[in-house]
Amino acid sequence: MVICPKKISPDDADWQQACALMQVLALDPRRPQNRAARHLGRYFESADDILERPNIWVNHKLIPAPYFSYYLQFNVAVSVIGQIPIDDEQQITEFRRVVNSALRNELTTAIRKSWEANEQRLVVLRKAYNQYPQPDDATANDKVMELLAVAAAESAKAQRYYMAVRDQIEAPRRYDGVARPSLSRHEEVLAGLIRLGTMFLQAA
Repeated sequence: MVICPKKISPDDADWQQACALMQVLALDPRRPQNRAARHLGRYFESADDILERPNIWVNHKLIPAPYFSYYLQFNVAVSVIGQIPIDDEQQITEFRRVVNSALRNELTTAIRKSWEANEQRLVVLRKAYNQYPQPDDATANDKVMELLAVAAAESAKAQRYYMAVRDQIEAPRRYDGVARPSLSRHEEVLAGLIRLGTMFLQAA
């Protein structure tokens, strides 16, 4: 699912869907690892890290675009893509407010901890593999299993609303005798999450 808001505003239905999902899904905080971003950190730290001003061709010249582009990826198959005029302070301020809050909330913090634990696990594995002679004790093994458990627990925490909504959809279908390719569809779960996230926003 791809959401494309026309404007960062409470009046834009697509942006409101994105805001609702940011209440119940973790944003993927990982920065794309390409040559241009190699000197930057592994993770997005703020909304300003996500806003990009691309270059565009105008009259055979490459110039900075009159807009910021953004791409928000959640920890499940849904993303938000759009543009903000560089001189629209109201939209930029609202984008920063919402996205900074989402980057710091419990769900995104959990998925980041999960990725960090997995990265640490790979470091331990590489270090143990390169060590010669191979250590006889199980220290490295224990550390790997400990980090694996942390990664799994934090990932489950980040996905708890998704799993709860999916279970709510699937529970009455498990024994109804209707043949289905799957007990639930991703789109159904997302629709339920949008409703739940909207409730959270209204109650805030």
